[in-house]
Amino acid sequence: IADITFKLDDNQEVTFPGTNTASDKSLTVDNPFVHTTDDARRVVSNVMSQYGGRKFTVRSRGNPVSETGDIDTVATAFGTTISARRYKHQLKLVDGVMRNLPSYLIQTDTDKRYDHKVILTGTGTWKAPTGVTEIYVQLVGGGDGGSGGEGGAWLHEDDYSPAPGKAGKGGRVFIATLSINSGQSFAYSCGKGGKGGAGGAHATFGMPPKDDQQPGQPGTAGTATTFGAYSSASGKSYPAGITDVETGKYYAADGTDGKAQVDNPKMASSGEPNTGNAGSGGDSGANGYFTVTRYPGRNVYKAESYPSDGARGGDGADGIILVQYNDP
Repeated sequence: IADITFKLDDNQEVTFPGTNTASDKSLTVDNPFVHTTDDARRVVSNVMSQYGGRKFTVRSRGNPVSETGDIDTVATAFGTTISARRYKHQLKLVDGVMRNLPSYLIQTDTDKRYDHKVILTGTGTWKAPTGVTEIYVQLVGGGDGGSGGEGGAWLHEDDYSPAPGKAGKGGRVFIATLSINSGQSFAYSCGKGGKGGAGGAHATFGMPPKDDQQPGQPGTAGTATTFGAYSSASGKSYPAGITDVETGKYYAADGTDGKAQVDNPKMASSGEPNTGNAGSGGDSGANGYFTVTRYPGRNVYKAESYPSDGARGGDGADGIILVQYNDP
């Protein structure tokens, strides 16, 4: 499947990548026990374990204590073994003897138990080991930079809320299982993360104070990650990112929006290096306030508190490539 969308509380949705982003099949899960994005993260791998591109039928009895849901290891006629999840088995008695006991297995990318994982950053060439003819790749593009927050205004009796910066988008993700030649080489280049946008300047004081606060600038977009002829640009965006189930690390996640009206805001957080995570939006500046004393023919303006500039958006992180394969 290409992706899985969970329906959350308050009509919110979050989408995670499936086993192959090039697939034309998607899945939607509407479960009353899945309320938040964190809930969805905890169950997504269990949902994906029921989907995959390969099914196997084992005619021999195998281990009679195995149950549906177990991971079976099967020796093939070619001297190799496969690992797959048992999703159905049948038992048939003929004259009191068990006969014709097929087991039905499905192999997903999470069940394959790859022997090796290679993490590629920057640029270079990766050569597959001799004898390896299949690899599982995850290409993560560079994350976008977040936009800067607007500067604070001067206020008297009116009201105004400077706009905080918007979060950047995580890098696009391409996932596929590739059939390759033994010892094949792949030139690769991990995408660069975008830069966060500058925060806007606060309004200037004058007689009267000016309404010239500046908006935050947008962040720049991250660039695509390439691996041979494949590109993350051909993949999809996942606001919650993708998770490495072995390490718990997140990749390609969106940043968070900035907060409104913060005194002396600091630069927003950037994506963790080499994750494709996006930068967060910058906080907007706090407003300043003034009083007016009116005299015949003139007004006197006095600053009571000063506005602050908006914060710069966070930078997006460079992309990354994850390559997994089994021993030949």
